[in-house]
Amino acid sequence: MKIWKPTLIWSLLFWATIPIAYQTIFWNRFYPNVQVAGISLGGKTQVQALELLKKVEGPKVTLISENPKVEIPLEKLKIHYDTEKTIQEAFTVGRTGNLKTKSLQKLKALSEKINIPLSFTTEGDIGRYIAQAEESINIPPTEPTISVENNEAIVNKGKDGAETDKELLIKSINKNIAFVKSEPIVIPIKITKAELSDQEAELIRERAQKLIKKAIKVTFEYQALSYNTNDLIALLAPEGFKEERVGVVVADIAKSVNRPPQDARLVFEEGKVREFTPGKDGVETIQNELKTAFKAGIENLIVTDEQSQKIEVPAKRTKPQVATGDVNTLGIKELIGRGTSRFAGSIASRIHNIELAASRINGLLIKPGENFSFNDALGDVSAYTGYQQAYVIQGGKTVLGDGGGVCQVSSTLFRAGLNAGLPLLERRAHSYRVGYYEQDSKPGLDATVYSGTADLKIKNDTLGHILIQSIFNRKTATLVFELYGTSDGRVATITTPRIWDVVPAPPPLYQEDPSIAPGTKKQIDYAASGAKAAFDYKVTKNGEVLQNRTFYSNYRPWQAIYLVAPGTPTQ
Repeated sequence: MKIWKPTLIWSLLFWATIPIAYQTIFWNRFYPNVQVAGISLGGKTQVQALELLKKVEGPKVTLISENPKVEIPLEKLKIHYDTEKTIQEAFTVGRTGNLKTKSLQKLKALSEKINIPLSFTTEGDIGRYIAQAEESINIPPTEPTISVENNEAIVNKGKDGAETDKELLIKSINKNIAFVKSEPIVIPIKITKAELSDQEAELIRERAQKLIKKAIKVTFEYQALSYNTNDLIALLAPEGFKEERVGVVVADIAKSVNRPPQDARLVFEEGKVREFTPGKDGVETIQNELKTAFKAGIENLIVTDEQSQKIEVPAKRTKPQVATGDVNTLGIKELIGRGTSRFAGSIASRIHNIELAASRINGLLIKPGENFSFNDALGDVSAYTGYQQAYVIQGGKTVLGDGGGVCQVSSTLFRAGLNAGLPLLERRAHSYRVGYYEQDSKPGLDATVYSGTADLKIKNDTLGHILIQSIFNRKTATLVFELYGTSDGRVATITTPRIWDVVPAPPPLYQEDPSIAPGTKKQIDYAASGAKAAFDYKVTKNGEVLQNRTFYSNYRPWQAIYLVAPGTPTQ
């Protein structure tokens, strides 16, 4: 027992002195196994380490892929190693942190290598060389597409893309420089998934096939947006939809629908409304609801035999601060009727006349019980009142005459009167079909006017005044008439025009015109078949039928008409 105690004491003293000796030996030296970029600094002072690291030169950086390798010249990288900063960092091994952390680092330095990277900066444009390597690597993905040929859906499966993983590549380059390694770096590549599998392609083809010749109509107030087969199949995924694309469609719809609240303004001058801005609710599309409804509409077309779906845009409304009824005592409170027409393809003088005539009707008021006459309201139509010569039909021939295009205005107002449910006291159809009036409707919804022979007359049988507002848009070639008054609850129903007794157009007619260069011709009228047309007009109010009549039109066939130089053979 006496022998054992001194042995234990000496043993404890021995093991206690080892850490002290370890600390003393490496007091101002690097601990064992500490390295910088693979260069051993264990047991060396900081001065000795600095001399070693000053000799380090940057490595050659080589990027390789399946294509020819790209070498980045050392002199182009302009690498600057910060050896002093690196030495300070390496010297902290076993000397920072709490007692436990420092002790663990010292023990680790006894058994394994601790390799510290060299701190560095570079002035070279590494990105330039990465871009050079990317030229043979980066391939944009080809998105799958769906097309329709001969009523059959065809799917192009697309192709995956590839691109350099720049973040990982730059990390690899920096690591090679920091640890002075010259081995080539395999350029990391990210695959962009795009190509459909055979199974996915078949799934999407089956869904697309069921959308052929089908459509969705999105409506809001008087706006209507149509999406046909090609629009719808572009949104399909094998199972579900391409959510981002659907989101773009919904955002576009919202852009056309959304508007801020609009306060009403009405200014009278000399018995006519010179300035009118109707009060309008602000509108904000509820896009998540519209997106859900749009996708549901497509799914319904896929699983049923329905040919179309109608979706009303869900929206949040905000009332204006000043309503239309607040700015007058005439009963002009709200929109009660609207008519539209298009005049695409019209010559400049015809467009001028349409705009001028619409402006003359704009702002007029129809008193309660008053019979409105289009001709009386428009007044004289001649060069003296600002009208230009445009082609009109007189005596069975196409000739230049003052005011050509005025009938576009009367036809549009006729449609507004129908939409408002007002009594149409007088209306005459054109003697032949005019293509302008069929750009947005079937034949039978036109109204010709000519002083002394044909007029459009509308009765205001409401209790308040009716304000006529015209909206002329040269860019979209559209004319709109809006009628404002007080709604009394009447509902107008207009059937789609029926057409029968269609007669082919006669051969073209060639008319000599000295303004036409020899050897050329100018088409001023287009062939139209003759036909009879009719539509039913019914107006009800609280179950009572106010009007129930049929409008008839009898169009004779009309030939295409060309202007040619005098003496030009026409056969």
